[in-house]
Amino acid sequence: SYLGGFSFEIFAHHTTFWGYDVCLLGKFNQVNVEAVESGVGEECHLEPKKKNTTIEVLVRRSKDEFLKIILKNHRVIGAVIVGKDMEDAETFENLILNGTDVSGIDLLNPQLDLADYFD
Repeated sequence: SYLGGFSFEIFAHHTTFWGYDVCLLGKFNQVNVEAVESGVGEECHLEPKKKNTTIEVLVRRSKDEFLKIILKNHRVIGAVIVGKDMEDAETFENLILNGTDVSGIDLLNPQLDLADYFD
């Protein structure tokens, strides 16, 4: 998109709220979070309007962090990252920009070092 003389490849916003870092990337609000309120590490498969389109919402929650990843056809299109550790924010931004197919990768695994995995 183009705004005020600047060209942006994806929406990205970083702020601090109640002492936690908050990072919003891409199309982070495309799916209502109420659909995934069932617990930690849950996946939600939704019926998209267009046929042959798969939308997934991956959520990981703990006392100190929240991670929501929006996938469309096995590619990351958006993410919400809340917590003290923002290491994965740049990796998710690159996954969105590159359109990398993340099929079969457990993006919610806190033991997986995403930056090393996608280098």
